[in-house]
Amino acid sequence: MRTREAGAGPLERGDQTRRHILDVSAVLFAEKGFAGASFTDLVQASGLTKGAFYFHFPSKEALALAAFADQQERWVEVVSRVADPSMKAVDQLAAMLRAACDFYETEVAARCVSKLCFELGEDPRLRPTLTPYLSIWEELIASIIRRGQVEGDIRGDVDSGAVARVSVAAWIGMNDVARVVSDGADFRARAEEFLEILMLGLRPVVAGETRGGSR
Repeated sequence: MRTREAGAGPLERGDQTRRHILDVSAVLFAEKGFAGASFTDLVQASGLTKGAFYFHFPSKEALALAAFADQQERWVEVVSRVADPSMKAVDQLAAMLRAACDFYETEVAARCVSKLCFELGEDPRLRPTLTPYLSIWEELIASIIRRGQVEGDIRGDVDSGAVARVSVAAWIGMNDVARVVSDGADFRARAEEFLEILMLGLRPVVAGETRGGSR
């Protein structure tokens, strides 16, 4: 009886190999960054021959862009999964942030996103390739903000796009600061602090109530 791998066709085996390269490379980029991970390091981590590796990714730059896109899509998939339309928008925002924290803490590869975003973003040739993935993330948040405004739980005068852009930038910034200060140990605490401040700024002010919540 043939194993699943032995029975796989050339296209399926090629997809599996590409998936393997992306997974191990994302971990290495998360640990060392783009500049710190040499192409030799990446090939060795994959366990493949140079020829097999080059067949899928002809350069470290091409691989880094693919790894960034792949992990960014996985982040969006994870947080979208908890964005249940039956939930109120404000509850969705909190659930999405906590799901993203779970993903960050359990998936080392996901941490390559912020590193590659900064390093590759310094090259003006590559920025147009990176920005669409950040825009997807921003639009997801903005759409939930707009729904929260319709539901009456978020101030109507809030600029949904601005909130989304600040939220994405804050997430990437918290990631980097937590890694420097505590090797990521206090990342969730920082995320919860951001969520509390965000919700305080978004919720409508009841007549006679100050922004701090006292009367």
